[in-house]
Formats: sequence, C-alpha cells, structure tokens
Amino acid sequence: MTLAFVIALFTALCVAVEMVARLANLSPELVRKLAHMSSAVFAALLPLVLSFAEIAILGVGFAGLMAVSLRVGIFNAIHGVSRITYGEVFFPLGIAALAVACPSKLPFAFGVLVLGVCDGLAALVGERFGRRVVPLMQTRKTLWGTSTFLVACFALGVLLLLPTGGVSVSYALAAAAAMALVLTPVELFLT
Repeated sequence: MTLAFVIALFTALCVAVEMVARLANLSPELVRKLAHMSSAVFAALLPLVLSFAEIAILGVGFAGLMAVSLRVGIFNAIHGVSRITYGEVFFPLGIAALAVACPSKLPFAFGVLVLGVCDGLAALVGERFGRRVVPLMQTRKTLWGTSTFLVACFALGVLLLLPTGGVSVSYALAAAAAMALVLTPVELFLT
C-alpha cells in the first residue's frame, strides 16, 4: 500500500511539473531543474516510509517510465530542453544504485540530495551568472556553477550531520568540507 502511494505521489509530481510548465510559461531548463530538485528532496525522504529494496525497485521502475516518456513524449516539460540528455533516466537509476550501495538513511539522503539539489543549483547558477568556464577543460561548466556545487555540497553535509547529535561541530565541518572537496571535482570532470 505504501509503495503504491509513493508511486502515485511521484507520478503526481510529474503531472504537476507538466501543468506548471504549461501554465507558467517557464523555460524548459528551469522546469527540468525544479523537477529534478523537488524529486531529489522527495526521494531523500523515502527511507522513512519504504525499505531500500522498495526504493531500488521504484528507481528502476521510474527510469523505465522516463525512458518510455522520452521516446513517446509523455512528460514534455521534463524532456523539453534543447540539448541531448538522458538525466531523467539516469537520475532514478542513481537513486536505485544508492539504495543498494548505501542502505542507510543518512548516506542515502546525502547522495540523493547531492545528485538532485547540489547539481541542480550548480546548473541554475552557472547558466544564470556564469560567464567564465572552468579553465584547463573542454567544458561548458562555469566557475559560478562549480563554486555553487562546492558550497551547496558543504552546506548539505553540515545540515545533515549536525542534527544527528552524534558528531561534534568541528567533525561535521571537517567531514562536510572533505565530502565537498572530493565530490566537486567528480561532478566537474565526470558529468
């Protein structure tokens, strides 16, 4: 019953994104990033109501749905960007992979939020304010976008570690900084 409810909520989110895109006349990139970030926040909370096995199944299922939608044009607001991308398929697969590889609430939430929120914020800021691309690379990634990813990843790490009460402030800051410094080059060079 819970899994069916979650599937209905994710489907409703996709339909809501489609409706907002049509009514508000927003740019396709903005709509896509907002859908990406809101899906990540929702997915990060899934371990509160689903097992990690159910989350993995849900991720694979939604990847299939997004692949079909991309092929036949069901959710055009999500697929309507001018560049070639399969992120809407790979994102739910990433969530499924995290559910299998990190079956623990905090690491899972961190991974999902980095994939969805930090990456989405970096793209939005980089597209809006970025004028200078990262030097020494053949990339479109900007210094603004990369800096945003770094700061967002650090802030996310601190926000997730501190409320647990199991770590000191200095440990939370150091661990968040380490995660941000490792993940930023990964995002920069591998995506």
